[in-house]
Amino acid sequence: MRIRSAPFAWTVLGLLAPLEPQRSGSENGTFVVERDVMVPMRDGVRLATDLYFPARDGVRLEGKFPAVMERTPYNKSGAGSNWAPFYVARGYVAIAQDTRGRYGSEGI
Repeated sequence: MRIRSAPFAWTVLGLLAPLEPQRSGSENGTFVVERDVMVPMRDGVRLATDLYFPARDGVRLEGKFPAVMERTPYNKSGAGSNWAPFYVARGYVAIAQDTRGRYGSEGI
C-alpha cells in the first residue's frame, strides 16, 4: 500500500524531530539514512521506519522538503534502497516503513 497523502507524511516527519536514530550515509554523500526509527501510531503501536534525507558531502541538508512514503509488508530495507535514492536526489525525503507486525514493526 502506498500512501500519497502529503499531510500524513509531514505528520510522520513532525513526530520524528525529538528522536535520536541511527544514521548511515550513501557512498557518494548525496543522502543520509536514519534507519529503524520507531514511529508511534495513534494506538501506541510503533512502526519501524527508514528515512532518507538529502545531503551534501554526507551532511544532511537543513530545511523542509516534500516527502514520498512507502509502507510495505515486504521489508522496508530492501524496498527503500531501490527507489529512495532516485527521489532523494531530486529533493525529496524518502520514507520506507514496515507495516504492523512485519519485520521491525510492532503490532499484529
